[in-house]
Amino acid sequence: MLIGPDEEIIFSGDVVFPAGSYPDVNYKFTRKDADSTWTWESCNNRSFTINDSNSTQILNLNYWNDVVPTPQNVVVEIDGNDVDISWDAVVGNPAYAVYRDTDPYGTFETQINTRRVTCTFFIDVNAASETKYFYEVKAITE
Repeated sequence: MLIGPDEEIIFSGDVVFPAGSYPDVNYKFTRKDADSTWTWESCNNRSFTINDSNSTQILNLNYWNDVVPTPQNVVVEIDGNDVDISWDAVVGNPAYAVYRDTDPYGTFETQINTRRVTCTFFIDVNAASETKYFYEVKAITE
C-alpha cells in the first residue's frame, strides 16, 4: 500500500524483487474511494520488466486507470494548405487523439486522425482554406 499526505496526488513506495526473479511483472492499482470501498483500475494490467543488471529501477506512473494528463504546449502552424499541430509528450507513452472545431468554446467532437497517433505531431491535410479552426489534443490509453 502506498500512502501519501492528505490532498496529495503523488505517492511513492519501494518494491524489492530478488535477483533472478521472473523478469516480467504484471500489476494493477487499487484505491480506497470516499465511501471506503476499494476499487481496482478498470484498465488492462500494466507490465514492468525487471533488469537484474541495475540494482535500482524507477517506475514512473503518472496517472490512474485510463485518465492521462492533457498534452501541454500545443502549437498550430499553417503550412500552405496543411495545418501542422505539435505538442509536448505525455509521460507514459500514450497515443493521442486530435480534434478540431470552428468554435474555440465548442465541444471538439470531430476527431480528425483516423489512425493511431503515437508521436507528438499531426498534419491536418483536410483543413478547408478560408475556415478558422481550433484544435484540441487528448492523450488516450486505448
